[in-house]
Amino acid sequence: LENSLDVIEIESINGGDITTTTTSYDYGLNSDGEQITIYDVFAADNIQVEGYASLSGICELEPGASVWADLELMIDPLTIVLTDDITFISETPSEIQPVASSENTIVQSAVLKLDIENHIPIDGRFDFLISNESQFPPCLDSLVSDLTLEEQVTNLRISQTCVEYINEYYPLLNSISVECEEVDDDCSDDYNFYYVEFDIANDESVFFGKLADMALLLPSDIDDDGYVLMASTYSDSLNLLGDKLDWLSKDNLLYVTPQVILLKSDNDESNGHRTLRSTDYISFESLLRIEIDMGEVIE
Repeated sequence: LENSLDVIEIESINGGDITTTTTSYDYGLNSDGEQITIYDVFAADNIQVEGYASLSGICELEPGASVWADLELMIDPLTIVLTDDITFISETPSEIQPVASSENTIVQSAVLKLDIENHIPIDGRFDFLISNESQFPPCLDSLVSDLTLEEQVTNLRISQTCVEYINEYYPLLNSISVECEEVDDDCSDDYNFYYVEFDIANDESVFFGKLADMALLLPSDIDDDGYVLMASTYSDSLNLLGDKLDWLSKDNLLYVTPQVILLKSDNDESNGHRTLRSTDYISFESLLRIEIDMGEVIE
C-alpha cells in the first residue's frame, strides 16, 4: 500500500533538459499538514503555468527582424493508477419515512429501479445501502465479525481513517456482527457485505443492509488517449425480497444512500493509467416503489 503522495514540480526547461523538484507528502495531508480528501483533489480545476524565455549566445538583431518559437503544451488533467479498490459513499443520504407504522401494515413487495450514466473511464460496482442511522462508514465492505477495529487495522482490513469515523459517530460501539446473504457461506474475503450490525451500549443497535448491487460499466466509447467520448447508459429493476422487505418494514426513520466502488487498475496496454477530466461524471436516478397491505380499516 502506498502511504505517500509524490508531487513533481518543474523548475526549468532548457532545450531537452528539464529540472524538477520532487516533494513527498504523507497520504491525505497537504503541504501544511492539513487533512485533505478525494473531494479536494477533484475540486482543483484550475492549473497555473508560469515561466519565462531567454536567449543566450552571440547574435545580431536587425531592425524589422523577429524571433519566434513553436510551443506545444500537453496536459493530462488527472491521470491516476488505482492500486486498490476505492469506495465512495454519498455524504447526504435520502430519508424513507416509516411505511409499516402499525401492526396491521405489511410490506407486500418492493421494486428498486436504477438508471445509471457513467462518463468516467473506470469500471466498478454500484450499491444501494440502507440503515436506521444517517452516517455510513466507508469501510462496510471490509468489516468482519471476529476482530476488533484495531485488529482489523493491523490485518489491513480497514484503515485508521475508518476507525476514527466509526469512533466519532458510534462512540459506544460494543461489537460488530457481519452476515452473508447465504447464511452458511464465509463471505469475509469477498469484500461485498450483505448485512452489518453495530451493537451499541444501552441495548441499542445500528444496522446497514445492501438493498441492491449492480455492475458499473465502462463507457461505451473511449479514445486512444483515454478520454470518454460516449458514456455508458443503462437501467435495471430489482425485486426486493426476504430480509430486504423486513428492513423496509421497520417502524422508524430509515436512510438510503448510494455506494460506488471503483475497481483497481488492471495491468493492461495502458499500464493501468486512467485520465479524468473535470467534465467526467457519474449520474444516477433511483425509484423505490413499495406496495403495502394496510389490513382492515376499522371506523
